[in-house]
Amino acid sequence: MRFMPLLLVMVMVVVDHAKADLLTRLPEDGQGWSIILNRFDNSESFDRNWDDYKKGFGHPEMGDKGEFYIGNELLHRITTEPGPTYRFRAEVQLKSSGEWRAVEFANMTVDGEDNDYTLHLSGEVGSKQSCLNASGSPLISIKFSTSDRDNDNRPDKNCASEYKGGHWFGECNCACLACEYDKKSLYWYINGTLVAELSAIQKKIKQNDN
Repeated sequence: MRFMPLLLVMVMVVVDHAKADLLTRLPEDGQGWSIILNRFDNSESFDRNWDDYKKGFGHPEMGDKGEFYIGNELLHRITTEPGPTYRFRAEVQLKSSGEWRAVEFANMTVDGEDNDYTLHLSGEVGSKQSCLNASGSPLISIKFSTSDRDNDNRPDKNCASEYKGGHWFGECNCACLACEYDKKSLYWYINGTLVAELSAIQKKIKQNDN
């Protein structure tokens, strides 16, 4: 019995090291955030199938100089393995003015493939201007959709196929940050207003101090 505490400490250290190793695969923005999606010049197609979004694609090794998505499976592992919890931030640049807008949530997890990589967000930070929390619900849960795996909430259409990109769509009418570039299908609703024709997008995660 006297050796059990030491064993528990050793197990926790191994888990924390494994999680830290996963994070080293992600480029950072210089402000403590790890970039999970980067778009700015249409050099990478985001009109991809389920398997591509599962594994990830593009050039994360180029940091913010390359377009990429790290992949749902890696994002699931990082946000659900034992250890620190994560916050989520999405930043978009308006093509018309160059202005940046952002939304942030204090808690983020992504389920495994057996639950269609369902995204869970809670604790919207700041002005609560995101359409993701328009219902006022304390927890947002949305399944991931691609053109070949339709999990959105619209029985009359396939949002990923129509807007040419994989995303957590819900009803198709909130946000699509991985859709066809340089088109109005790349959009974000903020305070009930459509922000279309975005020129740059970053999604990021950061460890909470807990």
